[in-house]
Amino acid sequence: MPAINLLPTDLSPKSSVARVSQIIKSVSIVALVIVVISTVGLIGFFAFISIQLNNSNTKQEQLKTNIQSLEQTEQRLVLTKDRISNAKKVLGKETTAEALEDLSSLFISLPEGIEIREAQILTSKTELSLVAKSSSVLAQSLALILASDYYESIKLSSFAFNTNVGYVLSLVFMN
Repeated sequence: MPAINLLPTDLSPKSSVARVSQIIKSVSIVALVIVVISTVGLIGFFAFISIQLNNSNTKQEQLKTNIQSLEQTEQRLVLTKDRISNAKKVLGKETTAEALEDLSSLFISLPEGIEIREAQILTSKTELSLVAKSSSVLAQSLALILASDYYESIKLSSFAFNTNVGYVLSLVFMN
């Protein structure tokens, strides 16, 4: 259909102005399309970054929780290792409890007339000072001590006789 222009020709714009108007119209349409595409791209980019940021924060919280639980586990592990090393130290040390029990059993079995002056218990040996009122009590006591299997070896370190006290002897028992 033919274009009918009812406006007078003297009111029509010049061809150069019409051409510039057409170029500006095309450029503005292209610019509007670019702005719309850029806006949609920026909105998508911000949505993507927001999702990534939320995921990163979630992972960070999980890692913090894991680190805290690992710290507690590590503390328990260090305490357990310390306890084990202390237990090894305590269990590795020799005690005199067994020597005390052996000496106590020996004291109970000694006959009357024996006086115990001094007893020194060490981890490797036990030293004992005795006083016997008579030679028969001394003989019974020495027989009893030698018959006992509490000690590996028995050493007579001193032996004396005092008329006021009786026989004074010092024995060293090797554990």
